[in-house]
Amino acid sequence: MLNPEVRLRKASMADVSYIETMEQTVFGKTFGKKMLTEEILYNPMAYYRVLEVDGRRVGYCSLWITIPHAEIVQIVLEPAYRGAGYGRLMMTALLALCTEHAVEAVTLEVRVSNTAAIGFYERLGFVRASVRKQYYDNGEDALLMLRQLAPSSEEGGTV
Repeated sequence: MLNPEVRLRKASMADVSYIETMEQTVFGKTFGKKMLTEEILYNPMAYYRVLEVDGRRVGYCSLWITIPHAEIVQIVLEPAYRGAGYGRLMMTALLALCTEHAVEAVTLEVRVSNTAAIGFYERLGFVRASVRKQYYDNGEDALLMLRQLAPSSEEGGTV
């Protein structure tokens, strides 16, 4: 089997519809085209990246950097591409961005019922920091996860 061509690139206006569709599919709601456009074009704190495999968009991720902190907003992969290391690739890229900007701590929220994602984040060095009660529209709690970074580290912090 040939190795696929994998590219994680900065999101552009051409990606807004794709991101909106993925948000709707995965989360059941979307930030909407207007907000996504503003995030991608005008928000200096927002970093959106699109993952392509063999020239096809298969996922995206986003990060807000508010030095000395950052928040991973979304990391989304099409189901057929999960479990192949692409999520780790996206997370590693986001953590590298944090290191480039001297971020000291990164947070993210995940549904308490999403045990697969929680395990994935823990393998990447995130720890359970707190619970946000009834955070999601359906009343489910969110687990706030945290990873401390060493700004001078070349690999994006300790794992």
